[in-house]
Amino acid sequence: MSDTKAAEATTKTPGAAKDANQNVKSVTAYESKPTPGLLRVKIYTPFKTFYEGDARSLTACNETGKFDILPGHHNFISMLIPCDVLVETPEKKTQTIPAARGLLHIKDDKLIIFMDI
Repeated sequence: MSDTKAAEATTKTPGAAKDANQNVKSVTAYESKPTPGLLRVKIYTPFKTFYEGDARSLTACNETGKFDILPGHHNFISMLIPCDVLVETPEKKTQTIPAARGLLHIKDDKLIIFMDI
């Protein structure tokens, strides 16, 4: 089979790499669809991920005070002040993540906090 026909065969196969040198990108937990009734949360810095997965709720603080985010929350973006971010896991355990500062964004039950900015 010629190189051209091999390349055409790979591009016609769903999910196949276009050529042998490309890496196939894996889907992270945050990029997948949220579980109904839960939030999909990712809390990270450029060098470390503190939490990535489902959550029942999240509590944090901004300039106006403490707030909670539950599934179904409206689209929202906010700068966080130094606080403890509380993540309630699906198992009803609370994970505490100290945040010096951060940017929080929620849309369609997907919540991201980029910390230490």
